Amino acid sequence: GTSGAGFSRARGHLRSALVVSEVGLSLVLLVGAALMFQTLAGLLRINPGFDSHNMLSFDVTLPRSASFDSKAKSIAFYSEFSSQLSALPGVQQVSYTSVLPLNPNAPDTLLSVEDGGKFEGKSYDAGFRFVSPDYFHTLRVPLIHGRELASADSSDSEPVVLINQAMAKQIWSDSDPIGQHIWFGKPIGPASMEPAPRRIVGIVGDVNEDSLAQQEAEPIMYVPYAQTNGPANSATFVIRTAQDPHELGPAVRDVLRKLAPDLPLKAPKTMDELIGDSLVKYRFPAILISLFGGIALVIAAVGVYGVISYSVAQSTHEIGIRVALGASRGRILRMTLGHGLRLAAIGAVVGLVASHWLTQFLRELLFGITPSDPLTLAGATLALLAVAFVACWIPARRATRVDPLVALRYE
Repeated sequence: GTSGAGFSRARGHLRSALVVSEVGLSLVLLVGAALMFQTLAGLLRINPGFDSHNMLSFDVTLPRSASFDSKAKSIAFYSEFSSQLSALPGVQQVSYTSVLPLNPNAPDTLLSVEDGGKFEGKSYDAGFRFVSPDYFHTLRVPLIHGRELASADSSDSEPVVLINQAMAKQIWSDSDPIGQHIWFGKPIGPASMEPAPRRIVGIVGDVNEDSLAQQEAEPIMYVPYAQTNGPANSATFVIRTAQDPHELGPAVRDVLRKLAPDLPLKAPKTMDELIGDSLVKYRFPAILISLFGGIALVIAAVGVYGVISYSVAQSTHEIGIRVALGASRGRILRMTLGHGLRLAAIGAVVGLVASHWLTQFLRELLFGITPSDPLTLAGATLALLAVAFVACWIPARRATRVDPLVALRYE
């Protein structure tokens, strides 16, 4: 009787509320996934300041033995290794560095700079890398002004340094830093500084040294590997090749085995793979949110379908009367679709409000896009409503096929 009808209506309201919640949750996750994938796409479009294609990289760590107990011996080994690698078929350039780009843990140092022939009391902070003479040629980093490093920049020659454009702009502004000198260390006395200043001989283009997502280039100095202060017992080699870089791996191992049979070689990686590795912190959340978003979308679609199917089943008698009284199939379709789409629309509104708050937690991971990006919100909402429309369409079409004679006898 009346209590049964009231209980049935209460269950119907509960189902509708659950569908609204499912749709809202789906939209929040869809928006989050869309934002993360747009971040990934934006990062992959960035020019990192070097050409990563057809490049192989690998680390070489020399043992602390009599064969490599001095900087001169280490540099000699790197030079011979580079020479033999350069002779391999398909190899275009070979170089090595202390730190590859896209490394947020690279070292930095304090320095003092020359001002009118004297050194300032002020100290600056900049990152530094040790590189071989042809490093910039291998990575295709442009030389802006001055000269690149050369093999003549040895431990016995004048200490020199290259700087990037960001450092030139930050410290020297509009003046020309070529020929000026840098003194590594705190400017508080000779004991804390290098024994001799380094002359700036060139300016090179800015490279994303920390990550693809860094907003501005940081000041970086590049020092010849031969002018390091320590034993130089580790280096990262980069090889530019005309072929698939992976094909070069076995040949590289053979060369190293001939030069130093006991020296291990970590698995080589391409520069494109290293770029991919640097995006893990963005890719993992994107995949995870997408996975949950997909599951939630399916659940929401099933929920909408279930509610409309149940509504059609419960209203078969009413639909039969409407058809018998002359209601068109189109009107029955619109009425049934309208019920499901209203639930989906209410859920979308709830989801948009919730996503405004919840996607703020993604702000630190986003690049080139805001959590409230209108195109993303609109796209995710339209995609959700399209799925809801399909979920409503199937039972709505079933409603238009109700036979009025059968429906009038249906209880």
